[in-house]
Amino acid sequence: MLKKVISYLFYGIGWGCTVFVLSTCIGALTGGEFYLSFVMQNYIPQAIASIFAGICCASSTIVYTFENLSRFKQILIHFIVGLSGYFIAAHFGNWIPTQTWWHTVLFVVFAVGMFAAVWAGFYFYNSHQAKQINKKLQQIHSNPK
Repeated sequence: MLKKVISYLFYGIGWGCTVFVLSTCIGALTGGEFYLSFVMQNYIPQAIASIFAGICCASSTIVYTFENLSRFKQILIHFIVGLSGYFIAAHFGNWIPTQTWWHTVLFVVFAVGMFAAVWAGFYFYNSHQAKQINKKLQQIHSNPK
C-alpha cells in the first residue's frame, strides 16, 4: 500500500509541475511581461502551490482504488480533497482575484467547472479504455486457441 501511495504522490507532483509550466507558458504568451514578472517575483511560492494543488487533485484519485466505497463516495472524496487543496494553494499562491466579490465568485465557479471538466474527460477516456479492454477479453474468451 505504501508503494501505491508514493506512486500516486509522484503522479500528483508530476501533474502539478506540468500544469505550472503549461500555465506559465500560456500566461507568458497572452500576458507577456506583466504575467511573467508576477510569477518570477513569487516563483518559489507559485511552484510550491502548484505542486501542492497537483498532489491534492491528482493524488486523491487513489480513492478510486478503494472498492469498499461507493462510486458516489469516491467522487465526493476526490472533489472535496482536490478542490480544497486547490483553493488552499490558490489562496497562498495569490491566484484568487479579489478586486471585487464577483471576481472571486467567477474564479471559484471557473475553478469548479474546470475541475469537473477535467474529471469528466478522464472519466470518459478511462471508460472508453475499459470498454476496449473488455471487448478484447471477450474476443479472447470466445476464440480460445
